[in-house]
Amino acid sequence: MQPPGSLFNAAVSVPAATVGKAPANAAVAPGEADSVSSWVNKAMTAQSERERRLAGMAAAIADYEAEFGEPCWRWKRTTRLCGCD
Repeated sequence: MQPPGSLFNAAVSVPAATVGKAPANAAVAPGEADSVSSWVNKAMTAQSERERRLAGMAAAIADYEAEFGEPCWRWKRTTRLCGCD
């Protein structure tokens, strides 16, 4: 395990439209990112966080369904679940 803050160098292949000169310059020029590397790092961090949250939501739904079963989605006028097991 690497210490916090250490760098891991990696080579990746991505479509030119994703990290080509125009998109990279569009992010770096106005100061949105310090460099293309930091721009890519920011995107990877955001994606990692999103995947972590989605996994947590999936686990919560699975736990709920394990305890209560899958919900019935036929709604009554009161907007309560119909309880039509």
